[in-house]
Amino acid sequence: MFVVFYCSKIYCSKILLYFKDVLEVYSDWQRWLFGELPMAYIARVFDVFLVEGYKVLYRVALAILKFFHKVRARQPMESDSIQQDIRAFVRDIAKSVSPERLLEKAFAIRLFSRKEIQLLQMANEKWSPQT
Repeated sequence: MFVVFYCSKIYCSKILLYFKDVLEVYSDWQRWLFGELPMAYIARVFDVFLVEGYKVLYRVALAILKFFHKVRARQPMESDSIQQDIRAFVRDIAKSVSPERLLEKAFAIRLFSRKEIQLLQMANEKWSPQT
């Protein structure tokens, strides 16, 4: 969660203006990818993940946020929860973005190195409550 939040502050900071509860939004980002995306999109993302590694998951999450902002910024919220709006957008992403375009946008985002991402993950683990 922390890695996606930190990257979104850098790569799509405008989206943060819509979030009242950042923790609520970013705690669910894996669900966007594997629970809400249509199967054709999941297959493409997973295929690239197997070749490229975990950085692609962060890129796709950021690309989803960018497309969400672009499409929904001009529209009123559909529900009381930004998290529900993001989920609805991801479920219906085929109406606005093809799988190819999603991956193009994702790979246009130049993330940190794997080492920097690992450091962010370690910082997240250090500060996360133990279960």
